[in-house]
This record gives sequence, structure tokens and C-alpha cells, in this order.
Amino acid sequence: METQAYFRMKEQLLNNQQPYRVVGLEGIAAMGNNYFQIGNVATEVSPTVVQTIDRFIGVSKKLRKAINDTYGNSGVTAFRNYLAQANSVTNPASLAFIANPNAKIVDAAIPIKDEPITMEAFFDFLEMFMDKNSYSVETIEHSQNSIYGLTARLLPEHPEYRTFKGEDEFLSNGLYLKWNIGELEMGNYYLRLVCTNGQTRAFPNQLAHSYNLETVRIKELLDIPKKPEIINGNLSKLIEKAEEAMNTLTSLNEMKQAYNLLEKYNDVADNVHFNDIVPYESYLDLIPKQAMSSMNMIRTNLLFWDLFNVLTEYATHNQTWTPNDNRRTNLMSDAMNLLMKKRDIINYYDLSTDTFSPTLPQK
Repeated sequence: METQAYFRMKEQLLNNQQPYRVVGLEGIAAMGNNYFQIGNVATEVSPTVVQTIDRFIGVSKKLRKAINDTYGNSGVTAFRNYLAQANSVTNPASLAFIANPNAKIVDAAIPIKDEPITMEAFFDFLEMFMDKNSYSVETIEHSQNSIYGLTARLLPEHPEYRTFKGEDEFLSNGLYLKWNIGELEMGNYYLRLVCTNGQTRAFPNQLAHSYNLETVRIKELLDIPKKPEIINGNLSKLIEKAEEAMNTLTSLNEMKQAYNLLEKYNDVADNVHFNDIVPYESYLDLIPKQAMSSMNMIRTNLLFWDLFNVLTEYATHNQTWTPNDNRRTNLMSDAMNLLMKKRDIINYYDLSTDTFSPTLPQK
């Protein structure tokens, strides 16, 4: 990204911030349904914000349903208020409530574990980091409302590359900074050049978190690029897991996890047919109900590496999201986490031998 383009984007993002207010638990009171009193102001909040408040005060979905079934909505309201007040003493953390003035609703809430990190403070740190460590901004990804979060991907002045399987090539010392008003995350990413089609995909790998930008913490974050054992430490593990994935069939459980990621990052309005990307529903049609409890032992005919590539290709190249939509990086990160997990490769059932292994026709 050229310097002028960076400063234009920075100015645009800063100018387009939506208003927010930081409120402690003692200032949050449920009023019923999707209405809360937030700092003495009665406010309608989105269902997502209700879920965030519930997680923050310790009300699980299961518990909420049980209380609602027994005592109704008034019981849920009273229990929320009891927990909010009780936890305000033992957990003095806060939430940043982000308003949507057009819809006249609070449609996001972000936990503040220490102190708010403003977008202005993030850009100040980003520029300080680049000056000190000779990095430049490649891209900045963000949600439709930038205050929900930003991800800046940084390129080093002296990139380092490693070849994988004699074909694909990895940039091994790229970095990213991921921000929302409650935290700053730093990590490295491995930019993979897929030599068969020329595509590039960036795999993020978290290195550090900070819930404030105090002087001591800033110095620690600024010094991370000076530690090559941290920057390059996980690339060997990534290559090991990639080679394993190339020789391992996907379990139905792993396919479900990939399918769930597509659901997580797409709205109904996106009109995405998830099964065309990850054929989880097609496999379900072949499976008797009594086998559903053993999904991690049911083998599909799709290599896990192919499943991983389908997810990452969708994250980087789908036409539904805008090029700078930060859902791309978030989905890539979750796909990486899925790759790095232990594979479900032991004790498969196989239908061909009275056990269970459904096979779909090859496309």
C-alpha cells in the first residue's frame, strides 16, 4: 500500500467511527427482551449484544433457557440483574457499547479488560512499530463499521521465504496487528504462494495480546521482531501439520467444524450455499441417526488438506465480501486453528466392513 493510500484510508476510518460508551457491570440493568438500561439510558440492543452481555456476566444459553422455561422473561431479567450486580464487585471490568445511529440501536459490545484502546492510539502505535522495525502496511481489513475492529497486515523490508514441498512458497516473516477497542493482538502470518494457480493466502499466527498501550507493554510489543525464534518458531509446525493433512482423510466432525465456520462468518443475506463449499449436509443424508454420536470416527473421502484449501480459498477469493472485509482474516485464522488441531484419524468406522464410512460421488 502506497503511503498516500494508507493515510487516506486512516483518515476515512477515523472519520467513520460510530459512537461508543464504556460502562461497568454496575451500570448495566436488564429491562426485558432486548432492552437494557446502559448508564441510566434505556436502550434497545441487538440479539448479538444480549448474547455478549450474558457471556460477560456468566449466563449460559442453557441456563437462560431453563430460567425462561420456569419463570418466563421476567425471571431471566431478574437473574441477569442479580448476576450483573454481584459480578460488579468481583469482576470490575467494563463493556464498550457501540451505537448504530441510523438504526437507533446498540449493535455491538466489546469487553474492556483493562482500558479502552482508541483507534487513534492504535494508529499511533502502528506507525511507531513500522518506523522502529522497518515494516510497511500491505493491507488494512475492517468490518463495515471500522470501530468493530481492524487488521493491518505488514510486510518487512527484507522478506524471508521458504519453499514447501518443492512447489509452494511461504513468506515467513510477515506480521499483522489486529485491533478492537478492548485489545490489541500481534502475530506473524505466513503468506503462501500457491504455485499451481498463482494465488496467495495469508495464514495468521497469534504471538501476543495486550489490553492496554502503557509504556512497558508498548516496548515489549516493539521488540518482538527482534526475536526470530518467536517470528519463525511455528512455521516448521505449520509445514508438519500441512504434510499430515495431505495424507489424512477428513472426519465428519472436522467437516462439520469447517461448515460451522462458513455459517459463523456469513449472514443470511449473503445467500451462500455452504454445502456447495463444504459438503457436510450431503454426508449427513447418508448417515443413520445412531451414528451421529461418533462423528469424529466417521471418515469422509475428502483429504483434510483439500478441506483446508477450500476454506482458505473462500476466505481470500469469495466475491460476496469486500476486498478489505476483516472476515477474510478472521476465517483464515480459524481455518489455521483447525489445521493445527490433532486430526481425527483413529478408529474409523467403515461401512464397507459393517462399519461406517460414507462416500460421495467424485465431482
